[in-house]
Amino acid sequence: MDRDTFDSMIGLKGRNSYWFRHGFKSRLGLIKATSTWGTEDHKHEWLFKYLDHVKMNTVQDGPLARVFASGEQKIIPVVFCHGMAGSRTAYSGSCKDLASHGYLVVTLSHFDGTANYSKKRDGEEKMWSSFQPHDDIEFRRSNI
Repeated sequence: MDRDTFDSMIGLKGRNSYWFRHGFKSRLGLIKATSTWGTEDHKHEWLFKYLDHVKMNTVQDGPLARVFASGEQKIIPVVFCHGMAGSRTAYSGSCKDLASHGYLVVTLSHFDGTANYSKKRDGEEKMWSSFQPHDDIEFRRSNI
């Protein structure tokens, strides 16, 4: 997206994405990730309430920059995968940095319990669990 297009669209309603895409459920998943492994001994959800309103300063569903849309420059895609207890928005700073250098960054949230919270289009949800086998390589491979 070109800078002038960004500047004109960032303030439009619904265009600047929330860091916690799923609100309270995203926050609860992150909080569950603070528990000791194998327990539900996590912090209280109000501790992270201030994060509910943090925006990523990105334009959702924005157009391609002119140089890419015209074919003047090639689009180089990068697929970015989060780490344990992360999510596709948790690394928004790194992804924005890559995008600012001309990469098309595709992010995802894994649905194997390693994301703090993920939701499929059909509504099925999965939240982080410290009870999953974090060091079982066969478990990890079966979820790739």
